[in-house]
Amino acid sequence: VNQFKRYSSRRLTSSAKVQLAEEYFSAGEYKKILDLLLGTVALLFRSEHWWQLLERVGELCLVCAYIEKSYPFFVMILIESLSHYSSTPGETKRKLQESLETFLKYRPPNPPDKTPP
Repeated sequence: VNQFKRYSSRRLTSSAKVQLAEEYFSAGEYKKILDLLLGTVALLFRSEHWWQLLERVGELCLVCAYIEKSYPFFVMILIESLSHYSSTPGETKRKLQESLETFLKYRPPNPPDKTPP
């Protein structure tokens, strides 16, 4: 533990936080995942231009935001998933866009397709 504290970097800490979020997902603690990942982890991945890692975190957060009915986060993650940085396949982007349009018409959004680990 002392060695981790002494030599830890933001990247190493973020990696540990993503693993912790996956454990929270298994335990069903979705609010904790949103607090943990949408704060420092997502900001670091954006600033370092790690789009694939950010996409993986976004998929996990999208499911959690849907389950928790945290609509501001849900919309934010949907918009980010539709950006040109995302390598999401076209069909999936179309479904995400339809979900966003449905939500903006004051109807319940479509549930996300993927269920993260």
